[in-house]
Amino acid sequence: MHKRLWKLYTFTFIKTPIAALFIIVGLAMGMYLLMNSIRIQSYWAVTGAHVEKGESTLITVQGNNNYTQLHMQDKITWYIKESGDRYEGTVLNIDSSTDADRLDIEVTASDWTRAKKESDTESAEPPVYVELPQGQKTVFAKLFKKGAVE
Repeated sequence: MHKRLWKLYTFTFIKTPIAALFIIVGLAMGMYLLMNSIRIQSYWAVTGAHVEKGESTLITVQGNNNYTQLHMQDKITWYIKESGDRYEGTVLNIDSSTDADRLDIEVTASDWTRAKKESDTESAEPPVYVELPQGQKTVFAKLFKKGAVE
């Protein structure tokens, strides 16, 4: 019986390409599962205005933007274009009651002064950009352009 099973095994998996087919199918299924389990967050950079006040700086973003994924006290990324270094701010207020939605972000004074020093701009009012989260896609959807942003 043992010899008979060994002959069947060697004929199926060694002498024929069925083993290679099983390996290829297994690798393809593994890649498919991996690509559907990894998610990529997409962001949209919008321009904001800043107001310096004592211990912190307030960055205000106005316009018809999508704030659905933001909540009060969330951390959000901002930067000054010339330096490109990213900093973290805190969402203070989300006002969607008017036609032009408004988002207020609080930034620490130390981050603001560091960002201004690192940007090589001579203007006193450097342009500030805020990265708004727009949704997530799986790697599979991003590669093959399938599926909507979740």
